[in-house]
Amino acid sequence: MNTKWKTLAACSLAASLALTAACSQNVKPSESSGTPAPAGQSGAAAATDNSKKLTIEYARQLNSVNATDQKQIESNPVRTQVEKDMNITLKLTTTPGQMTDYTQKLNTRIAAGDLPDIIRVGRDDLVKYAQNGTIIPLDDLLKQVPDLQKSRTAEEWALEKINGKIYGVPLLNQGGAETAHYIRQDWLDKLGLKMPTTTDELYQVLVAFTTKDPDGNGKSDTFGYSAPGLNTVQQGMFTNAFGMPQIGSIKSGMPEDWIDSKGVLHFGAISDEFKNYLMYLNKLTTTKAIDPDILTNTNPIFQKKVVAGQIGVAAIANPHNWMIGGNPKLLKQIKEADPKANWVYMPPVKGPTGLYGNDSNSSSASLNVAVTKNALKDPALASRIIQLIDYMDTRPNPKLGGKMISYGIEGTDYTVSNGKITLLPAFNADSTAYLSSLQMSGIKPDMDFYKNTFTDKDLATIKQIFADNSKGNVIADNYYNELPFVFNGQTYIQEMELKFIYGKVGFDQWDSYVNTLKTTYKFNQVMDQHKKDLQAVGLLK
Repeated sequence: MNTKWKTLAACSLAASLALTAACSQNVKPSESSGTPAPAGQSGAAAATDNSKKLTIEYARQLNSVNATDQKQIESNPVRTQVEKDMNITLKLTTTPGQMTDYTQKLNTRIAAGDLPDIIRVGRDDLVKYAQNGTIIPLDDLLKQVPDLQKSRTAEEWALEKINGKIYGVPLLNQGGAETAHYIRQDWLDKLGLKMPTTTDELYQVLVAFTTKDPDGNGKSDTFGYSAPGLNTVQQGMFTNAFGMPQIGSIKSGMPEDWIDSKGVLHFGAISDEFKNYLMYLNKLTTTKAIDPDILTNTNPIFQKKVVAGQIGVAAIANPHNWMIGGNPKLLKQIKEADPKANWVYMPPVKGPTGLYGNDSNSSSASLNVAVTKNALKDPALASRIIQLIDYMDTRPNPKLGGKMISYGIEGTDYTVSNGKITLLPAFNADSTAYLSSLQMSGIKPDMDFYKNTFTDKDLATIKQIFADNSKGNVIADNYYNELPFVFNGQTYIQEMELKFIYGKVGFDQWDSYVNTLKTTYKFNQVMDQHKKDLQAVGLLK
């Protein structure tokens, strides 16, 4: 590993990725990294002198950090290049575990006045830290980095607005969730069925996959549909078919609110679209066409069933990791278990009114980087921080830092031939160990990455998946602030939707459910507050 780290060649990387930055060791940091030129140069935003070396601390959560990974995080070629180009010492503070573990540790540091310079947070904490003064608005600083400022639309920057000011730079999911459904084409062929195109046709297929022994083993051991959980973002195809663009992306079991193409706000939990979605799932559960254990399926359990040949239609989150691309982890296991299993992408089926989609194409930002008030002690520090975020941002046509996070180091993590990038086995290990740990903000999907590393067939599939996301709506929840009062209705919504799906409560009780939510749980107050949030960022009149 040490030998690998010594082989960093920034010039080779720059040439292979068609960078315009010079590779001479004598080039100044602002030239090699693409950061803004000093004030006074034509067309350049004002920026402070970068000749003084500064220390910048970036704090974030990681799912796990073992001893080997920590060593690589502390000393690796990408970090070395970042520090050189930006003339900084980069202190990366990682908290292993869940986001709640990180937030608890961060809050302890905030209380003690021991602030990192850059923090990675979700929307709720972004709002909280903006309101209590822990983080600072970025509107003026963003003027120093015009490439970063132009990389997001006004609607996308609105995801970061609190009280009219921008407080973060998002890890932006542009074009909706990366979710798709896959189907056993060989089972369709065996049973003489065609690819389903409507919800009615899908119902018939799922029932047949459950009852007609598609694997031919003479046993009743298959199910039409499964996923790692129910009422999650993976069920986007079902919600879209009935006019509700998304469910469970922000909180499992919670239908999101949305603004349609006419500017009308819909509250998902009480919408007719939600009711129709629940009625369809009730129809599937009544005929036992859904995996009976779907509520308790974890991703490993679900994938084990797919590999074992028990499922005919599967909801796949992040299909570029599991079913397509250079090293599709799940597809590889499937083919090893049964080479004849032919899983193919299933375009989303249309509902009764012709609507369809894998998910909403509305942009979202579950994670954001923010700058703490620590930066206010030195204008040079604040300027260098925003330059660093710009340098590391993994948007289309990124600067060198963003390119290294996406691809790693040439010769170690990838090779280039005739302009085509081939990822090497080391890339997956290095990405887990230290490349992804350095990421701050960015824009997904990274189509540049897919173009460089996917086959033409896989590239066409991933493009089609995103093209099939529903258009013309905005997921309102992405812009909500934390409620200024306690709302206890979420559990009631989640409980009732399961009762409707599994027939514990009849749909003649729908109006009673809505009335209880509005009165007992004061959902009317929730709706009023959320309208104010949307008006504050300019999405609702």
